[in-house]
Amino acid sequence: RIELLDSLDGCVIGLGDKLVLETKGESTLKGKVLTRFNSAKIMINSGVVDAYDTDRNIEMWKIKKLIRALESARVNGTSMISLILTHRDQISRVAQMLGDEYGTASNIKSRVNRQSVLAVITSAQQRLKLYSKIPTSGLVLYTGNIFTEDGKEKKVTIDLEPFKPVNASFYLCDNKFHCHGW
Repeated sequence: RIELLDSLDGCVIGLGDKLVLETKGESTLKGKVLTRFNSAKIMINSGVVDAYDTDRNIEMWKIKKLIRALESARVNGTSMISLILTHRDQISRVAQMLGDEYGTASNIKSRVNRQSVLAVITSAQQRLKLYSKIPTSGLVLYTGNIFTEDGKEKKVTIDLEPFKPVNASFYLCDNKFHCHGW
């Protein structure tokens, strides 16, 4: 049984495990997955659940699943960057540090590894340019070339804002992603 505790524009009517949202005379059938109803409170089986919190929990689950996949990825060489920043860090300082790393990586003897490392540093620099400042809870950036299940190499760049504030910054270029510490 589903009941609406706070109203939006219309009303929510429970139909078993299905949900109907009526807004300004229009009805939309929703499945078992709840979508965001701003801060509407929904009672499900005598427990009160905030729809926004449900959305947040789903996002946290997706990110945890992504992190597990990133932790298991490995490559030959050191072409995977893990960059974790606190809200106190400055984009300009991090961009300068990546520029210095690019210069250092230019001296790697192995041509294949050198090109891979330079490519992922460039990807990290490009992704950082999308931010004018670091979000209040910090910024996590992973970029690298990983092998897919069918054995093909694929370039991956993932940036996200963590749910909990990051306490310490670090940068690592390694053969795996470092997902601890945040």
